[in-house]
Order: sequence, then structure tokens, then C-alpha cells
Amino acid sequence: MSDERWVAIGTGLLALMTFILAAITAWNVRKTGRLVEATERSAAAAAATVIEIQRDRELEHSPYLDWAVKTGRDVEHATSFGNAQVSNKGRGLAINCLFCYGWAIPVGAVTTPVTITTDLFDLKPDETKGATMRERSGTQLTNEMAGAEVGEYGAGAAFCQDLLGNHYRFVPSKPTPDVHRRATDEAEPRWMIFYRDQFKLLSKS
Repeated sequence: MSDERWVAIGTGLLALMTFILAAITAWNVRKTGRLVEATERSAAAAAATVIEIQRDRELEHSPYLDWAVKTGRDVEHATSFGNAQVSNKGRGLAINCLFCYGWAIPVGAVTTPVTITTDLFDLKPDETKGATMRERSGTQLTNEMAGAEVGEYGAGAAFCQDLLGNHYRFVPSKPTPDVHRRATDEAEPRWMIFYRDQFKLLSKS
């Protein structure tokens, strides 16, 4: 057999092996791709399950505050006061509850912020407590802190914690509370500054 024929046969075998290797490689790539997709789907499903478990756990421990409030102002002494009936309609214990009411009172060309708050108290599920409010120093209840317009007629908001260490803000205009979760990486919202400041002041008293 001539050298040219052997070369042709060798070239043909090499081409065949190349084709076979390419086919195997393509099959492996498709298989790996399917494995990667399956792994990604499994990871996404696991993450969704974890989130669902966390939400169920939070729901089990979530408080829900509702209130009725009466406020007044002593014009002679230029002080404000009030009384709040606060109820926990949630399933979990409400810890370190704080109810606040604030005004932006016009004084000439400027406005003066005035904030009255309760002392800190706890509420079990389906429990209601009455609490007096008086003027406080420290951070005042602004629009951003209250989640509503704190103007001449005032606005109220309630704050508390749950057993998991999460923080809540309740405002009349929203059916669900704002929640700052203990394990979150997000920056603290502005209302947390108000709550922490009042918490520190009241914890010392």
C-alpha cells in the first residue's frame, strides 16, 4: 500500500476521532449545563424555602399595635399632654412599646416641634393598656419619623420590638407595619433613630 494511501487513511481516522471527541465534549457541555441549571434551581428553591420559613416564624412572633388617643394642651404653661389606649392585635409579644404624638406648632414665622410619648411598656397578644403621655426631649417626631405629616394638627405613631429582635413602626395610613429586621444588612431607617433615642432616654428614667 502506498504512503499516500496510508496518509489518507490516517487523516480520515484523525478526522473521525476529532468528530467523536467533539461530540463527547458537546454532550458533556450540555450535561454540565443541565447540572448547573438544576443546581441553580435547587439553590433558588432552597432560598425560597428559607425565606418562607423565616416569614412564618416572624408571623408567629409579630405584634400588631392599634390605638386610640386623646391629646390636650395647657396654654398657660405651654405644655402638651395626652392619653393613649394601645392594643396588641398580633400573635406575638410586643416588647418596649412606645406611642408618640407630635406637632409642628407655628410660633411667628417658624414652627416649633413638640413631641409627647408614653413610657415603655410590653403588651401580650390581645392585651390593651392605657398610658399617659408627656413632653420629651431628645429627637422629635418629624414627618419622616412618623411616616405622616406632623403639622399643626399633629400625627401619631407606635413603635415596638418582637421576641426575635425585629423593630416595628405602626402608622395610621398603612395597613402593615414598617419592619427593620435584626439580621438585615440594610441601613437603619430614620424612624429607628427616633425610637432608639427615646428608648435610651426612657430606659434611664
